[in-house]
Amino acid sequence: MNESNTIQGIVLKRRDFMESDRMITLFTKQEGVIEIIAKGARKAGSKLAAASEPLFTGSFYIAKGKKNGYLTQFEPGVSYSKLRQDYDILTHTFSLLEIFSAVSIPGSIAPKCYDLLEEALNLLIENIPVLNVNLWTCVHLLELEGISPSWIQCISSKNILSEDPAWFSTSFGGYISRGYEKEYKDRMVIPAKALITFFKLGKENSPPQKIKDAEICWYYLAQIWKTHAHKRMPATESSMNACKKAFPHP
Repeated sequence: MNESNTIQGIVLKRRDFMESDRMITLFTKQEGVIEIIAKGARKAGSKLAAASEPLFTGSFYIAKGKKNGYLTQFEPGVSYSKLRQDYDILTHTFSLLEIFSAVSIPGSIAPKCYDLLEEALNLLIENIPVLNVNLWTCVHLLELEGISPSWIQCISSKNILSEDPAWFSTSFGGYISRGYEKEYKDRMVIPAKALITFFKLGKENSPPQKIKDAEICWYYLAQIWKTHAHKRMPATESSMNACKKAFPHP
């Protein structure tokens, strides 16, 4: 980071820091993911409080200290306050931010990933269903990160998906034909309709207005992302729990 500069960004997450500050994880197009401190952001009436909240976007003026960057001023960009008016939408949107945060390497510049997240947030305020946006976005994020699995063809046997439900492994690289699954400890069972949906979404240039069983599909795609992240993801776990009501009951 330069000695002081103004940078465009999206706040992915924040945490309390020191007595009254906040540490902000900021996703920027120019410098990738960076962490900056908003001094006094937790104090009543702080001018920096709004800019330290997840989903805030805009221009951030950052001064560099000996070890950290400090937010000194900001100019709001597109407002996503509409997404905060519905608890379920906010829950799923926070999961999306958490997934981007989990895969982003600090200091690694990823302008295409930034554009993808910005596009997803803009689609959400245009009333595209939140899970449809999450599904489309996270399928394409897998592609941008170079970890997109083979959704419907087994890499080993070359067989096309025929089982329902089917075995799947991130370490294997996707769908596993029956008989190959025992080698992979991270294997999971996923409905065939979900794998087919992921495959189709990878070919779409924008999220469709309707996705059948979107809750079930998102539950399993979020599980795949949790496996890739190798860390606890509380926002994504909350999002998955919210989807469980869509599962058929015995």
